[in-house]
Amino acid sequence: MDEENAVAKRGGVTTLLFTLLLVSPCFFAWACSWVISQGGPNSHSGMWFIYQVSQYLSYLGLVVALVLTIINAKEAAISRIIVFLMAISIVSGISALWYAVHIYRSPWY
Repeated sequence: MDEENAVAKRGGVTTLLFTLLLVSPCFFAWACSWVISQGGPNSHSGMWFIYQVSQYLSYLGLVVALVLTIINAKEAAISRIIVFLMAISIVSGISALWYAVHIYRSPWY
């Protein structure tokens, strides 16, 4: 193999971990929504705030993670397995966020 033409693919583990970090607010929103839906005397004040913040961060994080995944898939700079895992994490984040929004419907909307 010619050294001038050889392109070293980076591992992509850092990119995968960054994608998981961007998707993690979806799961915080799901957990907060579940706690709020269970009721209880002290479950609504702080959890509602954390739910709303994590919901808005989820939207932003999913868009950034999706763009990052598309860019890495087109450039083929990282392995396909890592791109596939990034896509799976985005899909699971979308489903967790969808489920969180449908568990607890905000009284403000």
